[in-house]
Amino acid sequence: MIVPMKKISVLCLSDEKRRAVASLAKLGVLHVAQTELKESEDRSRVAKSLEFAQKSLSIISSSKGRDMSPPDLQVTTMSAIAKANMAISFSEQSANLAKELASVNSKIEKLSAWGEFNPADVANLKDKGIFVYFCEKNSNDDFAAPDGAVMHMVSEGGGRTLFVLVSFGALDESKLPLAELDRSKSLSELMAERESVEAKISSLNAKIAGMRIFAKEIKDSMAGLKTRLDIASAVDSMKGGGSLSCLTGYIPAGDEPALREAAKQNGWGLVIEDAALDDRLVPTKIEIPKIFRIVRPVFEFIGIEPGYDEVDVSVCFLFFFSIFFAMLIGDAGYGCLFLAAAIFAKFKFGWKEEMRTPLNLFTVLSVCTIVWGALCGSWFSINSSMLPAPMRGLKSLADPAVKDKTVQTFCFLLAALHLSAGRIWRAILLSNRKSLGQIGWLLMIWMNFFLIKGLLVDGGILKTGIIIALLGISLVLLVIFYVDWKNLGDIFNFPFAIIGSFSDVLSYIRLYAVGLASYYLAVNVNQIGAMFFDSKIFFVVGLLIILFGHALNITLCLLGVLVHGIRLNALEFSNHMELQWKGLKYQPLKMNGLPEIQRANCKTPDAQARPSIFT
Repeated sequence: MIVPMKKISVLCLSDEKRRAVASLAKLGVLHVAQTELKESEDRSRVAKSLEFAQKSLSIISSSKGRDMSPPDLQVTTMSAIAKANMAISFSEQSANLAKELASVNSKIEKLSAWGEFNPADVANLKDKGIFVYFCEKNSNDDFAAPDGAVMHMVSEGGGRTLFVLVSFGALDESKLPLAELDRSKSLSELMAERESVEAKISSLNAKIAGMRIFAKEIKDSMAGLKTRLDIASAVDSMKGGGSLSCLTGYIPAGDEPALREAAKQNGWGLVIEDAALDDRLVPTKIEIPKIFRIVRPVFEFIGIEPGYDEVDVSVCFLFFFSIFFAMLIGDAGYGCLFLAAAIFAKFKFGWKEEMRTPLNLFTVLSVCTIVWGALCGSWFSINSSMLPAPMRGLKSLADPAVKDKTVQTFCFLLAALHLSAGRIWRAILLSNRKSLGQIGWLLMIWMNFFLIKGLLVDGGILKTGIIIALLGISLVLLVIFYVDWKNLGDIFNFPFAIIGSFSDVLSYIRLYAVGLASYYLAVNVNQIGAMFFDSKIFFVVGLLIILFGHALNITLCLLGVLVHGIRLNALEFSNHMELQWKGLKYQPLKMNGLPEIQRANCKTPDAQARPSIFT
């Protein structure tokens, strides 16, 4: 259920607006309206600190070195932000040294072909009238040493020839194929420099790795920084002039008494009105029965939320998504592995509040997968003849002679039921003559079901009478009660909407296709692995092939769930529900992550109710 919201305007003295916002954060019910923000040094400073904390946490978490330098005692006493800045500084120094190392390696690569020599010796020879020129040419090119010069070959390979010209007089360099060579340091000096730079990088990486012990501290500080940023943003969003300022936002209707009491205690003025359905800034707060809250992680993962003027489809989403998940995985053996992993994770991480709901969802999905896989007699795609009789599944879903048609029919029936639920729901919401247009789409869906089933499942045997009747009645209802004949775009799109309705029902065949592909991939993996079982030497190889193949298949199945299972709910069903997922998530201003002393600073100076600014 989408909770009714109230639009709130809180008026306070401009000198006390920061305290007012902090008090509202302590109350934790006001969702601040997203409006234009004034620039402020406070918000900019907090935003930068939060950015540094996030960046440092990423740096520390990604450090892979086993060598760790324990932080100095001075570092341990620093604030979390100072530690974050230090980690970033170490990372930047390491990055700069990495560039320096790349430059040194490039010089070594070029100079190594010439061997070891002292550049100072070459300069001394020049002072004594002996000129040395380092040259290179293509191996196929002809080059003759100038008069008075001696050519000395250094190396040849890769189509290039390196040589040195020695002369007792200066040569015309424009006529020489001079090599691009940095002779500021010898090869041994560059090698020593490389070792020094590598040692510095290793030392910095060890220091970064040593700061892993501060990762939790920095992460915890981010919650406080986020709260401070929210408070600063709320302050910067306040409008007003002179001695008064106003903060606009939204609260759930049930929290109005608490806000009124807070206004009385703090001396604020309040303007309260019902949030308009067409107000795009109204956030959506959804209250779901506890048993169905496990679906929320799916919405959060894909980042969708129904609009305030739309409806909550969480229960319907969960019911059909569970079926889609089970069909796309399609194997009871995989379901048992998922369930075992979920149970293990619940014992290992179940104490974490943020992990409970996702793990409960995964448990339910695992059980659904086991049920569907058992009905189909699929246990790691092992041949049914090798399974005990109770594990061979229902004949209609496991017998190769009939199971394909049964599953295909079930897919299209599931499509008709799922899409019909959306149209019926929409008709109930409209509760006017346009509801008959939704009934028209409902009949069109079932017409498509019988048409597709006849063409694809029954081998072209169509129930012509039923199809024509449903098509005729649906077209009449749609033409009269759905199409807006004053809207040219609506008229133009109507034929495409009919085609889309057909393709939407047909789209559910993906449940069968993906499940079938997964099944045959597992069968082939089993057969390939079994080929090695005849040999004791290669038995382990066969076992590894089977394990790797099933692991890959499980990964592909889970990707299929993300692509297809969510799509059928968030696209096909939502289109027929006319649900646009245009909502903003309700995110009230809260006092999270701040030390208690900072919370205490938000209290009013006295315990008595302060007089209203309007009295």
